[in-house]
Amino acid sequence: MVDRLDFPLDADGAKKATAGLRFNIYEFQTELQGGLATILGWYGQPTRTPVQTLGPIDVQLAGGVFRIKEHPVVFGPDTTVLFRGDISVEKQLNIEVSVPLTATMLKRFGMASSAAPYLVNQRMSLPLTGATDKPRLDEKLAAKRIGQLAAEAVKRGVLEGLEDILKKKLK
Repeated sequence: MVDRLDFPLDADGAKKATAGLRFNIYEFQTELQGGLATILGWYGQPTRTPVQTLGPIDVQLAGGVFRIKEHPVVFGPDTTVLFRGDISVEKQLNIEVSVPLTATMLKRFGMASSAAPYLVNQRMSLPLTGATDKPRLDEKLAAKRIGQLAAEAVKRGVLEGLEDILKKKLK
């Protein structure tokens, strides 16, 4: 559904166009490549999605950029990836991908199993950049962010342990 559309018919029409769109895609299935396929590899998931319905997705067009509100895409029972961000009419990406932390993914990044209980089911956001035909995802950044989350998890674990010791001592 197109809520509104203003598309000037001059040479820069695509950059001057504005629109408000909302759409659903029914019973779609896709095969991902590039950075998104890399993400699915972290989970041991196939790059082909199950058949699903996507939407409604809200998109605003202004200044030659499609701004896409957050929407989920399901890749498996524990792998729902959230997407939001911008795609320019020149096909440049500035997308935020939010991925769930699972035991399989954490193992892939060499994370100690002792940190897993504090990390599983949390989400981590990563930038997806580049062009629509050649998206880029920085795996080193993913590893760094997982490390930061793990450090926070270890701190929480230590604090919980100290709290338990103090409670026992105070009884």
